[in-house]
Amino acid sequence: MDKQLVIAVAAQIRDYLSRRPHASDTAEGIHQWWICWDTTPEAISVTIAALEHLESKDLIAQWKSGNRMIWRRSVTRQSNGPALPDRMKTMGEI
Repeated sequence: MDKQLVIAVAAQIRDYLSRRPHASDTAEGIHQWWICWDTTPEAISVTIAALEHLESKDLIAQWKSGNRMIWRRSVTRQSNGPALPDRMKTMGEI
């Protein structure tokens, strides 16, 4: 998988959450509605890789709701750390 593409998608997810900090959705919803694809959307696996990348940095989290997994900004970061945009600024490139 193209790492630069995953990083670019992760940045779009980060930007979306910086504008809408309480947003949450499934991977499919994020893939369709949160990402601005230049042309035809990439495979859902790219979005999932970007979500997992952000999750590994404790910036987003997922939880089970019924039979679906929902992604949102990390509750740990909301309550115990700086706001998502500030934290991202100190991280450098994600």
